[in-house]
Amino acid sequence: MGRTNLDVALLWAEVQGIPVFPCVEDGPRAKAPYTPNGHRDATLDATQIRAWWKQWPGALVGSPLADDLIAIDCDSYHDDFELKGPLAPTFVVTTPSGGRHHVYRAPAGVDLRASQTALGTHVEVKGLNKGYVILAGSRLPDGRTYQKANGVGFADAAPLDAWVVDLLTRPAADDQGHVDSSDERIWRWLREAGIGKDELQTATRAGKERHKEWFHIARAVFERFYSEDTVRKVLQWLDSRAAPSSTGLEDRSVDIEKLVESAAKKGLHGEPEDPGVVEPARYAIEMVDTGLWVREEPPPADWLVHPWLVKGDACVLAGHPGGGKSLIRDDLAFALANGGKWLGRHRAAQTDAVVVLDFENPERRQWRRFKHFHEPGMIAPGYALGPRPFQIDGWKHLQDTLPDGAVLMIDSLSKFAPGYAINDNDDMTEFFSRYLIPLRDEKNATILIVHHLRKTSEKVDLQSMRGAGAIADNVDSAWILQVDNGRRLLEHHKTREDDGLAETLAVHLEKGRPRTPEDTLDKRVGIWIRAHFGGAATTGQLVQHWKQAAPAEVRGRGDRSLSNSIGRACSFSATVEKQGEVRGESGGKTTRWISAE
Repeated sequence: MGRTNLDVALLWAEVQGIPVFPCVEDGPRAKAPYTPNGHRDATLDATQIRAWWKQWPGALVGSPLADDLIAIDCDSYHDDFELKGPLAPTFVVTTPSGGRHHVYRAPAGVDLRASQTALGTHVEVKGLNKGYVILAGSRLPDGRTYQKANGVGFADAAPLDAWVVDLLTRPAADDQGHVDSSDERIWRWLREAGIGKDELQTATRAGKERHKEWFHIARAVFERFYSEDTVRKVLQWLDSRAAPSSTGLEDRSVDIEKLVESAAKKGLHGEPEDPGVVEPARYAIEMVDTGLWVREEPPPADWLVHPWLVKGDACVLAGHPGGGKSLIRDDLAFALANGGKWLGRHRAAQTDAVVVLDFENPERRQWRRFKHFHEPGMIAPGYALGPRPFQIDGWKHLQDTLPDGAVLMIDSLSKFAPGYAINDNDDMTEFFSRYLIPLRDEKNATILIVHHLRKTSEKVDLQSMRGAGAIADNVDSAWILQVDNGRRLLEHHKTREDDGLAETLAVHLEKGRPRTPEDTLDKRVGIWIRAHFGGAATTGQLVQHWKQAAPAEVRGRGDRSLSNSIGRACSFSATVEKQGEVRGESGGKTTRWISAE
């Protein structure tokens, strides 16, 4: 028998002096920490290590990365994998899925940042005392292992390549040695507003042109984002970096507020051709006829799928990786394109334009899935691919090409928010308010956003989503897909309609398509049994009777599969429709189904 994961943990801790902690070995939370404080609980204490692996014998062996170590996680098995440069030889661990962890030593005195996009596509940077890796030797339940491909341990980590250092270096510190976490956001705003380095140099050095340049920048930023608060933050950022003699004002805040006000006026009204004509403000308050409200009933909700999705909703579908979110998305796309039933249960309103914008799944996989979902006479929903990673400029193209009234399904949010931190509430609020919500409103669109739950989440609810607070505030409807011991549950957590939340659905995969118990073959078995074979019988008798008399639409399974299906069908009759009761003998030889009639 080979080494156990406990043996591996003790070898790393006692021989190489590397602190370890246990991680989940499989399922939707695979590789997440078992311990409450994650990698911060890592230890060299053999007694504690033995206690952990006694509690979780199959746990993978995790270890935090020290503050001078960086791991570059290359998922090269993806079709669209791309690395922006060559990596120098170093300590490398291969993963069971075919990826590679390249471990490097970071240079001293340089403030680097972790990133999921800076070095390429499907390339993640971990470490800097904020992350962890699974150690070589860790074995999955199916026998596959993490293996050393080069070197024997962290001591063999090579210095980080210069091109990697350049791409991961944070913005420079100010005069007090502090790094402003808003720098990256400000730079992004300035780039989107078309402000270049020359203009910034003029704005931050002494001279008469400073005030004029500040006004130019303030107006450009306002015209791009229509937000006085954004203009104010940019001007405050400029002010903190301006040469001391460049201001010449006793009260800088008053100067900034005047510039904000002037930029907003110019941005809203522009320069009218006729001096006597002033364009209305872009964001005017609109009074409603409340007399109509008290006289008449409000129009009914325009349901796409009752009671789950209303036309014009911004909806999020969140779940752990591998749980089946994309299958549920595709089933909804086909149901909307054809006016069919979603999950075999909820009738969808036929929609002329349904577009799946998918940056998660390789094209060949999606091709096979669409071919599998399609049936003769069906209309296939639209499907779009774009550059990876997605760029902000792509939103302008999306606005220009998306048909009015379309249903747009985005998979996933992390791939469509370039430069935005998914776990940062401010970043997510900004992204929704600047891109997603305006796109929905201007195109009268319905948007479904596929998103991920945090791996470390024990409780599955809205707060389990990455960036939960801002996302929950900005969407109209929220669905959570959780997987527990192979059982999929789709839960409705938020709606803007008076109808209330939909009931939780148990979702099964039937021939690769998601279905609820109300429309599975098991359910049809139960309906047929109830109609043709009541009372009590052995499973074998039911199987034989089935094979001789069942209609073609519910045939096609082997004896063992039929036995399982009959048992589940009786269970559905009892638990779903409350029309029967199941009694099974402990030996499993007799299935007694008692009709409620």
